Formats: sequence, C-alpha cells, structure tokens
Amino acid sequence: MHCKCWTSKGHEQAQRIADYLRNKANRQQIRIITSSYLRAQQTAQPTHLYFSEALFEVWPAVQEFDYLSLPANEFTTPADRSPLVRELWGLGNPSFKHETKAESFNAFISRVQEVLKKLCEFQEEKLVVVFSHYQFIQAVRWLLAGGVKGTNPQPDEMDDFYHFLKKVSVPNGAILKTHLGRVERTVLSCETSHLDQEILPGDISENVSSDAIYSSAQGHFIVCGKL
Repeated sequence: MHCKCWTSKGHEQAQRIADYLRNKANRQQIRIITSSYLRAQQTAQPTHLYFSEALFEVWPAVQEFDYLSLPANEFTTPADRSPLVRELWGLGNPSFKHETKAESFNAFISRVQEVLKKLCEFQEEKLVVVFSHYQFIQAVRWLLAGGVKGTNPQPDEMDDFYHFLKKVSVPNGAILKTHLGRVERTVLSCETSHLDQEILPGDISENVSSDAIYSSAQGHFIVCGKL
C-alpha cells in the first residue's frame, strides 16, 4: 500500500502540465487518456478541466508496472520494499511473477509495446495525452532507444532496463518530446521550461507514481511527475 496523498507541489506540477498543453492545442483538438490509478487521474484533472470538450478515456493498459504482490492494507515505503525489489530484479528472469497478483517483466514490456502500437495507429489530427506512471514512461523511453532486440526481453535486457531506471531519469513534471510514427519512433528532447525552479523536484525514487505521454500525429511528449 502506497500513500495516496497529493502534495501541493504535485498539484502545481499538474497545473503546469495543463498550462503547457493549453498552448499546444485548442479545445477540440485533444484526446486525454489516463490509467485507472487514482493518482494518474488526479494529475490529469487540470488538463481535463481546461479541455472540457476533449474525449476522455481510461486505459488500464497504461497502469504502472506492478511487479510486487504486497498486502493491500499494509503501508510500505520505498526503503521497506528495497530489499525485495533488489532480490526480484537480481533473479534476471523476465517471466518470473512475484505471486499471483504481480506482473512479470515480459508481460509488462509486451503491454507497453501494445500501447505504443495503438498510439502509432491513430490517424486523427488530435493531440493525444496519456497520463501514466514512472516505470511505464521509462519503459517507453527504453524501448524507443532499442531496449529489446527480439520478441521478448532476454535476461540481459531485463538487467539493462533495471540499470536504465537507476541511471536515466527526467525531472518530475518535465516533458519528454518524442516522435511516434508508423516507421520512425524516437525521443527528441526533454522540456522543463514550463516548470519554475521552486517546483522542480529532486531525485526520482522507486515510488514515483504519475506521469503523462503527450502524443499527436506529428509528435509525442512524455510528461514525468512525482505527484
């Protein structure tokens, strides 16, 4: 069980995301997608309030990578989970599931690949904003950088992703611009100009919970935020 509290910094970051998007699309030219998790929907709220006429959808497929099966009524911190996290990643088994409710690495990467495929197939001119979560967003970045060479991740690729999470990050609330075409898929740049120094976050932890992918026929933006 993770804390569901929404901080004032998180609320401000969500508002800055909405302000940024407001300058990129009119009210009729945007599609908003969010995961089923409460925190992602909270993050999407300022954007949804401004783009009140936008199509709003909930996609369970963009939920976070939930690879630990923990008691729902027991609060845990990143420090509490750290030994188990290291142990599971250390197994190097992409097919391993931590008890029945958890997701394997193979299943997670397959889910991210399917979402990317679906986003790339949109033919409309509307911008598409997907509010998701940190490890999901990082998997998007990793896959676009060529993280998986074959159909399923191999043990060394799983290990590579784990180290990618540790070494490569973006500030919470930052916008990672990407291009997702039918042929070319790539990361373009990372945008932080919409964030004041006062609300720029510190280090990203394993407990990061809310992010967004901003996409269109011309380009895609990923917005990261620990809210």
